[in-house]
Amino acid sequence: ADALYRRSVDSAAVGMCLTTPEGRFTDVNQAMCEFFGYDTQSLLTKTWQELTAEDYLQADLDKVADMVAGRIESYRTTKQFIHADGHPIWGELAASCLRDADGQVEVFIGQITDITAEVHAREQLEQARRDKQRDDERYRRSIDNAAVGMCMVTPEGRVTQINDALCRFFGLTPEVAIGTRWQDVTEPEYLEE
Repeated sequence: ADALYRRSVDSAAVGMCLTTPEGRFTDVNQAMCEFFGYDTQSLLTKTWQELTAEDYLQADLDKVADMVAGRIESYRTTKQFIHADGHPIWGELAASCLRDADGQVEVFIGQITDITAEVHAREQLEQARRDKQRDDERYRRSIDNAAVGMCMVTPEGRVTQINDALCRFFGLTPEVAIGTRWQDVTEPEYLEE
């Protein structure tokens, strides 16, 4: 049973580890090594504190203190870690503890799911959204400040955007012009039959 358990831990898709109450790794699986970019022996010389990004360290220290004090038995968080080569990586951490007969923390259990790709995808999507918003604002300013009348219409001829120059030409406010069919404001003699 112990051998089967060990093989299960070693081949798990998520990083799994045990740490001392002080934070030193005492057991790690292959997924944990791959996540951090260390071989097993190198990772066993580290503490989780060394591998936690500075902005996330205090929150983790507070949660660990809550576990040691018995206020909580486990917690989950999304946080940034530091890869062996120095670049930031992201993981979803589930941490819990085992206590001895006196109720003292004997060992911490950590499981980390690598979400670096998902975080980068969200960041790229957010950047694309900001870029689009900036481009839309720039486009809108260009249209609004154009000296010539400009508008955008649907295939059916309804005005969806119109600038001030064209509104002045037709004697309409933007609120009235939006939704109007261009055919309705064009002199009949200029419309094709």
